[in-house]
Amino acid sequence: MTEMTDLTSDLLGSGIPFLDYKVYAERIFFPGHRESPLHRDLGVPESRRPTVEQGLGQLSNLLNSKLFLTKFIHTLESQRTFSARDRAYVASLLTVALHGKLEYFTDILRTLLSDLVAQYVAKNPKLMLRRTETVVEKLLTNWMSICLYTFVRDSVGEPLYMLFRGIKHQVDKGPVDSVTGKAKYTLNDNRLLREDVEYRPLTLNALLAVGPGAGEAQGVPVKVLDCDTISQAKEKMLDQLYKGVPLTQRPDPHTLDVEWRSGVAGHLILSDEDVTSEVQGLWRRLNTLQHYKVPDGATVALVPCLTKHVLRENQDYVPGEREEALNQVPPPLGDLARYRGPGEVAPGEGLQLWALATGTPMLEDVDEGGIRPWHLVKPSDEPEPPRPRRGSLRGGERERAKAIPEIYLTRLLSMKGTLQKFVDDLFQVILSTSRPVPLAVKYFFDLLDEQAQQHGISDQDTIHIWKTNRMDVEGDG
Repeated sequence: MTEMTDLTSDLLGSGIPFLDYKVYAERIFFPGHRESPLHRDLGVPESRRPTVEQGLGQLSNLLNSKLFLTKFIHTLESQRTFSARDRAYVASLLTVALHGKLEYFTDILRTLLSDLVAQYVAKNPKLMLRRTETVVEKLLTNWMSICLYTFVRDSVGEPLYMLFRGIKHQVDKGPVDSVTGKAKYTLNDNRLLREDVEYRPLTLNALLAVGPGAGEAQGVPVKVLDCDTISQAKEKMLDQLYKGVPLTQRPDPHTLDVEWRSGVAGHLILSDEDVTSEVQGLWRRLNTLQHYKVPDGATVALVPCLTKHVLRENQDYVPGEREEALNQVPPPLGDLARYRGPGEVAPGEGLQLWALATGTPMLEDVDEGGIRPWHLVKPSDEPEPPRPRRGSLRGGERERAKAIPEIYLTRLLSMKGTLQKFVDDLFQVILSTSRPVPLAVKYFFDLLDEQAQQHGISDQDTIHIWKTNRMDVEGDG
């Protein structure tokens, strides 16, 4: 617990990297996009620009008509080819267009929710708001996010971030398999690394050899494990070198190499895969710090990549999007209302880029020669945990708990006990009765109570399910 107390003091000292409002809103409206598609130009020839801008102005006038807007949304919803992703995308574009008129936006949302309630009452009321699959449900998510920004920033943001950092700190203390995603220290027994992996902690002296003043700054101590892949060590280095800096303002890890420095002329670029990688049949082991025999106290530097990141066959790349996202400064959210068209980015492109830009497990990756990567444990070699018997969820959980060996159960419980204070602090803020409920939540709950009364729904369980369904979806978003 002393170590966790030090972590808390360290995080509070460096500050919580809150997103400003425009970035926060864009992340909610367009999840998965490294930059908002609304930042792009119209992409039309100059000769056509006046005509297009005139058309957008006329569309804006139509969107300010409640009758047109509600009919427009219902018409889109009735199209069979209008996918769930399309609905979410259209809802976010509409949110930006109506953002400056929150009272009108609220009125539209209230009308659409009333229509949604009437639709579900005729079928199965308890299924309403279970998922964000309609335009109105995504509009509700966006509206709630707009209204709750101040609450998140001033109240719940800090304990939520502290919980995230606490979990990450504990997980990073032990080996994490970068291919399967399983870890020695985890809260989820399904993601538990059951293999006994030998490792030892190292403290590296990390330098940043990019940006202004590079090379002049003194090294920063970074705690890593000798079983970490080079990418895992790089992430830990970035976390320390850019402590307190939002992720959006950090350099892209794919544009940096890790260079091990020894003496004046001893420079060696480290990577997950190279000609020194260990290959056994159809398996190639990812390189680790131990593979390169990097000693404790070694000096390493983050330097610009000399070669471009090579994409795997199963990944798509949107040319220029990553670079633009890193180099452009987004305009204020209010300026985004000028662009009401989808621009040049298709609804799915941002999600494809997300798969490239995040360090997701590579379990399905196979290169041209059929070689599969592995890190700590080959997926076929790791013992599978016993499957619980079919039955109730609670019974299944009891059965699974009995099947977990005591050594693993002790590790899980220890992890839970270490993080308990962070969990308690978060829910204390969310559920505290010492402060008023956020107005947006109260308004929405009152609206649901009103709709239930109008439709003669007296079953309190149904009303409770509506409210919990919506809050669960908001939390997932």
